[in-house]
Amino acid sequence: MADKPRVLVIEREASRGKAILENLGDVFEVTAVQSISKALSMLRDARFEGVYVDSAQLAAVRWVGMVIQAEEILDAIADGVAVVDPDLRIIWANPEFLSLTSPDGQVVGNRFFQALGEAEILGPEPCPFTTSVASRGPASTLLRIPNNRYFRVTVTPVFDAQHALTHLIALTREITDETHQQLKVNAIAKAGDELADLTPDELSEMGVDERTDLLKLNIARHMKDLMGLDFIEIRLLHRETGRLVPLLTEGMTPTAAHRELLARKHGQGVTGFVAATGQSYLCPDTANDPIYIEGAEGARSSLTIPLVYHGNVIGTLNVESPHTDAFDDRDRQFLEIYGRNVASALNTLELLQAEKASTANASMQAISREVALPIDDIITDAATILDRYAGHDEDVVARLHHLLYRAREIREIIQKVGASI
Repeated sequence: MADKPRVLVIEREASRGKAILENLGDVFEVTAVQSISKALSMLRDARFEGVYVDSAQLAAVRWVGMVIQAEEILDAIADGVAVVDPDLRIIWANPEFLSLTSPDGQVVGNRFFQALGEAEILGPEPCPFTTSVASRGPASTLLRIPNNRYFRVTVTPVFDAQHALTHLIALTREITDETHQQLKVNAIAKAGDELADLTPDELSEMGVDERTDLLKLNIARHMKDLMGLDFIEIRLLHRETGRLVPLLTEGMTPTAAHRELLARKHGQGVTGFVAATGQSYLCPDTANDPIYIEGAEGARSSLTIPLVYHGNVIGTLNVESPHTDAFDDRDRQFLEIYGRNVASALNTLELLQAEKASTANASMQAISREVALPIDDIITDAATILDRYAGHDEDVVARLHHLLYRAREIREIIQKVGASI
């Protein structure tokens, strides 16, 4: 006996379609479904000789037309779209979603996360499908797939007239670029926090020079690890003279490292311009930039930012690259974020140095006060004894004269030290 022709029956109301199914079953191999989305999925995956819809369900037929039209639109959009049944099995997906899956893997009929292979859910929702059904509204989460690509998955549930869940729509939008940018911002902010992150015990054990060396080491390491930069220069602005004093000259030529620069708009290179204006300067091509002065040998582009603390420029941070157009506005934002932490750390070092000098001055003043009074008493007593011994033992008189001479010398030294503090 020949195989019966296959017919797909859409029976959205099972009670009405029971008799029809029995009659059709005598002639056809009948497959019945109760949802349009499931019918479309089966029509895609299997061959049917025809589709039966009861005349009472003509509205559903019109709805099918709209679904087909919507499907054509979804196929063309850049975001990945997947329709998932209540068991989280994919019943339809557009080409963009299919591109996220393995070419050899089964997508339709497979569970959503299984179809994506080694996808890692980063949150905040551990399962947006469960959350969306519970809240009866959209739910989103961040997803990472191989090759370090990131997607935001937003799931929206669809319910029928009886409030029963029929399917869910998962929209996947790639946010790799913005996620990488945010991760880099976070890493730079964390690195900035670590610049002067020392315990009180460590601070007490380290001198100002040691702290400065540690700061320079951390800056050079962060620039290389986070931004891939080997050519770095930091200069500090001397407020009284306007000189830009080199602090860190990693990868700069000896001439550039020892070059005298002032905070001026003209004639002092990019560094002088940035220090004078307080504005960052992006140089895409050093060969055609009128104010650029060579820093690193063979540098073809550079980026310089001001180091600003409480609204005041305290120095500059310059990075260079052997490639033209190596930096863009995003790099400027990254460097300015990091520069705020560098400025704060440098200010802390300056305060520590000032505190050290102040402590030394206070100690010298205290020593002067403590020593000056006894010396005055010694001179007074020695002069009195000398008067009494006048005309007596010449050796004793000579010793008293020498004692008075040395005591007056010590008093003069103390007075000079006190005047210089």
